[in-house]
Amino acid sequence: MEIFNRLPREVRVLVNTFSVEHRPNLEKVHVDLFHKFGMDELLYDNSWTYCANDMCEREILKDESVMSTIMDYEHHFCNDECESYGSWSIWYDYRKYGRTQGNQGSIINHPFPL
Repeated sequence: MEIFNRLPREVRVLVNTFSVEHRPNLEKVHVDLFHKFGMDELLYDNSWTYCANDMCEREILKDESVMSTIMDYEHHFCNDECESYGSWSIWYDYRKYGRTQGNQGSIINHPFPL
C-alpha cells in the first residue's frame, strides 16, 4: 500500500476506477474494432492448430491434441489414429527427401523401417 500512496494522484484515481468485470465487455469492443479496421489477424489465437496428418488437416486445440515430436519438431494430431498414420507419413517424406538428396543413411533412429 505504501507504493500505491507514492503514486501521483491521477494514477491512483485511474487504478481505483479499474474493474475486472469490464474485461469481457472490453474484449467485445476490441473484436469489433479489429473487424472494423481490417485487423482480424491480430485476433488469431495461438492455441489452435491443424492436424499434422496430411489426410485430415482438421482444426484442433493444441491442449486437446496428441503431440508427437519428429526430427525435433512438434506435430499435433487430432487423435491416435491420425497420429499413427501422420507420423508414418512424415517419416516417409523425410526418408524420400533423403533418398533424392543422396543421403540415404543421414536420417537415423526413425521408428519405421525403410
